[in-house]
Amino acid sequence: MKKQTIEFIDYVKNFKIVRETGDDEFTTLKKYHKSKINACYSYLKVLSSNKNGDNLKEDYSAVLDLSKQFENEYIKWKNVYEKNN
Repeated sequence: MKKQTIEFIDYVKNFKIVRETGDDEFTTLKKYHKSKINACYSYLKVLSSNKNGDNLKEDYSAVLDLSKQFENEYIKWKNVYEKNN
């Protein structure tokens, strides 16, 4: 795997967001989840545009798996939030 991909994965796994004035907990957590998912999509787009044969196949697969994990976390969070409110 390329160094940039490893750094990206570390960054997105340790991603933090600052709560803005006026945002409630729901809005902040939604931004948190959506930002992680969008970062993965953007990186996947970069990887797919720079594909050189199978050189980036491992990188693409790792980021795709991570994006699916983040999507599932978001869905679980949203379902729990809706159930409690």
